[in-house]
Amino acid sequence: MTNISEKKILQNKLAKFLVDDVFNTITDDDILTVIPTERGAPESWRYQNKTLTPGQILALKNQSTQFYNSDLWKLLKSELIYLAQKNGMERAQTADDLIASKMLQYLVDTVDSRLKTMIK
Repeated sequence: MTNISEKKILQNKLAKFLVDDVFNTITDDDILTVIPTERGAPESWRYQNKTLTPGQILALKNQSTQFYNSDLWKLLKSELIYLAQKNGMERAQTADDLIASKMLQYLVDTVDSRLKTMIK
């Protein structure tokens, strides 16, 4: 019994090390950051440690709106949620399978929320 729990602990530590130190190549500077401003002033957007111009912000907002309202996004969103639910309910054999299903649902929700915030 101890051997199995020790093995599980080592696997968890190795997985944490790999995720935190080896594969963590994206930092806060690599993602889009929307910086709120005082009432009435335009918001500021930063991406890859650079402030975007008003023209770049407008272009991203337009692209976000088009994609969010597109049939492609609606189709992909429905398909991904369906696959996550189907795999989680019908095919899951381990706790990891259920976690993977929930992670896929979380990813879809995250993308959907990000698109909504970019449109505002």
